[in-house]
Formats: sequence, structure tokens, C-alpha cells
Amino acid sequence: MNFSLVPEPDYPDFEEFGPPPCTQTDPEAFFAEDAPDGSMTKARGRYTYEREAKQVCMGCEYMHPCRAYAMKRPEIQGIWGATTEMDRSKIRRGLQISPKMPPRRHI
Repeated sequence: MNFSLVPEPDYPDFEEFGPPPCTQTDPEAFFAEDAPDGSMTKARGRYTYEREAKQVCMGCEYMHPCRAYAMKRPEIQGIWGATTEMDRSKIRRGLQISPKMPPRRHI
């Protein structure tokens, strides 16, 4: 049986500007996890990875559609559109995240 993955209708269209920079970056930065003993991921730490991933997102043309996609799905983990799961949870509850979300660029 042959199954093909069909993206959801509101999944960001990555054809407009070419491949997003996150596809050329270490996935560990976008999906860092704490170690089973509760210590931070590897020697660098989860927040170092998150900061690096957010910097990649800040220069990406897909940041806003990517963030919007993740905001609609609370179950999504990792960095999407320069936000962590905690950032997105705060936004959904009407709280401000730090640092401020960058202004939306009009294309």
C-alpha cells in the first residue's frame, strides 16, 4: 500500500521563497529536550539551542506563516516562527513574551 503525506491546507507554503533556513540547520536547535535526569540537553543547554533557533527564524521569510500554523496547534513542539511551546501558550492566554515578537513584515 502506498501512502503519501498531504500537508494540511494551512501548512506554510515553502515554495514561495525557496527552502526555509531551518531545513539547513541542526534539528537539535529547534527540538531541544531536557535530558531524562532533568539536566539540560548536552553541554550547551536547551536555552542556547532555543536562542540559536529563534535567531534563524528571525531572518526567515516564512516566520509569520510558520508561527500562525503552530499557534493553531497546541500539540506542536519545538521552535516554530521564533516561538517555543511556552511562548505560544503565553500568547494564547494573552500574555506578552520576551523578547517582543518582531513586527510582521508586509511582503
